[in-house]
Amino acid sequence: MKKVLMLCFSLMTVSLQVSAFKESDLSKLKETNNCPKCDLVGADLAGMTLGGADLTGANLEGASLSGASLIRSKLNDTSFIRANLKGANLQETNLQRASFLNADCTGVILEGSDMTEAYLEETNLSGADLTNANMTKVYMEGTNLQGATLVGVNLTSAYMEGVNLNSTNLSGATLESVRGFDDLRLCRTIMPNGSVNNSDC
Repeated sequence: MKKVLMLCFSLMTVSLQVSAFKESDLSKLKETNNCPKCDLVGADLAGMTLGGADLTGANLEGASLSGASLIRSKLNDTSFIRANLKGANLQETNLQRASFLNADCTGVILEGSDMTEAYLEETNLSGADLTNANMTKVYMEGTNLQGATLVGVNLTSAYMEGVNLNSTNLSGATLESVRGFDDLRLCRTIMPNGSVNNSDC
């Protein structure tokens, strides 16, 4: 019984650590719009306007950023693991090497953003706008891009195993040296040359 209680206590401690963040870091972000390497795990930033913010290397694991505006922000090396970014605006943002593992990015705007080497495993990007985004060497496995707009996107050397591209628009996209292409899900998918691929319908 004692061991069971100790285990429960340990799990509660881990849970609290995951949901906790530094109030001082959140205050700093609100006051200065800059917070590189800040601890914002589980923070509620929904609907906030943070355009041009510097959050380089920050930890936003499990944070809520739904509807937030982060236009032209510095988010390189930032962790968005399991974060909620539904409808957020990250247009022309630096997201190099950022991690979106299991993040909900439904309807997010990433137009013109630099996502070079970003990690997007099991990320939900359905309905997202990635027009002209740089996604060179991104890692996508089991990623949901259904209904997303990838017009003019650069996917050179991207890894895309098991990615859902149903009803996705890839007009003018660069797919040079893409790995995992044979495992893509394609139905009503507009290909780079403008043709429609229905191979998985």
